[in-house]
Amino acid sequence: MKLFFILSTVLLLTTGVANAVEWKASCNSKYSYFKGTYTFKVKQGKVGGCPDDSKKHFTGGWKFSERSEVKGKKLGYGKYEWSATVTIERYCKPSYRSTIVQVHSGTNTAQRPMGPPSFLAENYEGKFRGIRNKGTLVGVPINEPFDVFMTVNFTKDYVNTVYYINGEHVLTEKDKYKIPKKIYFKFGVYRVKSNCDAKQLYTNVKLKKVK
Repeated sequence: MKLFFILSTVLLLTTGVANAVEWKASCNSKYSYFKGTYTFKVKQGKVGGCPDDSKKHFTGGWKFSERSEVKGKKLGYGKYEWSATVTIERYCKPSYRSTIVQVHSGTNTAQRPMGPPSFLAENYEGKFRGIRNKGTLVGVPINEPFDVFMTVNFTKDYVNTVYYINGEHVLTEKDKYKIPKKIYFKFGVYRVKSNCDAKQLYTNVKLKKVK
């Protein structure tokens, strides 16, 4: 029994936060989890549950946001890896912007100056985009699984995020503006100016601290 306790402790320490993360609904989002698969469904025109989801964005030209997401606990400085196999199911032209995964600091860029330092999303052309890079990336696979791998280096001076799709580097973002003391990860659907209902599935979701 003592040996089992020691081995269990070593396993927990070596896996970092990977097995310690409890993913919870963001802003009362509706989602399902069954046999290792997170499923997020969004209805066109249904406003999300966060306070800012019902507010207009005059610069971007949308009147509300739609949302179905989960979020993890807040994390301090360090280097993290997040990965998952994602499937986006939709049968219409893309939304203006629909996120896949976010590194968040707790507020919304649409209404306040400090928002998510980085996110990976699909743009209106059906290509991957970031929070600043809006459309020079490779196309998003639709209705078929693809692997997402991201590294996040979070220091007191910057948040540096690197994204890979199916092993191919697609985006690097570095944020130095009002660096937060804590960040957390979110994944699921957060979109604006949509054209139909959609569903996103996530399997093999992993998050660990590597440094």
